[in-house]
Amino acid sequence: MLITWMGNPVYAACDWMVKLAYLNFLWVLFTAAGGVLLGLFPASAALSHCLRRLVAGETLNDVMPTFWNVYRSSFRRANVYGLFFWAGAAIITLNTMLVFQLNGPAVPLLLAGMIICAVLLLIVLLFFFPAQEVLSEKRFSISLQAALFVPFSKPLLFVKAAGGTAALLTLFFFVPGLLTFWGISSFALLAVYIMHSRLAAPAAA
Repeated sequence: MLITWMGNPVYAACDWMVKLAYLNFLWVLFTAAGGVLLGLFPASAALSHCLRRLVAGETLNDVMPTFWNVYRSSFRRANVYGLFFWAGAAIITLNTMLVFQLNGPAVPLLLAGMIICAVLLLIVLLFFFPAQEVLSEKRFSISLQAALFVPFSKPLLFVKAAGGTAALLTLFFFVPGLLTFWGISSFALLAVYIMHSRLAAPAAA
């Protein structure tokens, strides 16, 4: 009877929702525990690891120990990688501030360029740790390339990524309270799914 109940689609959906909410909470908790600056990237690495296992079909009943172990073991490495993103964000911010000090017809073009750079940085940030999880070759440059190019590598993947992002943004816009429970984990799940479907099972992408 228990096995039959656990195989019920409603139970499976509820189990996913609870685990996503729990992972969202752990991400916020461990990001804060690292003072945000030092906690953000190890927490993101741990979140991507847990989600990759869920997407791969594992039940992941030991969510907290798994999250903590990955957070602890990847703390130094993830923060070294994070320097690239902090530096990129700082450069874009400074350049944008400088553009606002300028006058002339080139200003709108420069602002558009800064917006494009910011969007690309956000895309790479969203997909970087999922790429790290899925790729067998975990060098920084390889993961960086995958994070930038994989979402655009096939039309179907792009539609999934863009459509999923639009759907989540729309949902959270109309029901902002859901951000508290699934704001981070839902976008991370989308990124992990895209990376897993392209890199772990390329034939199915």
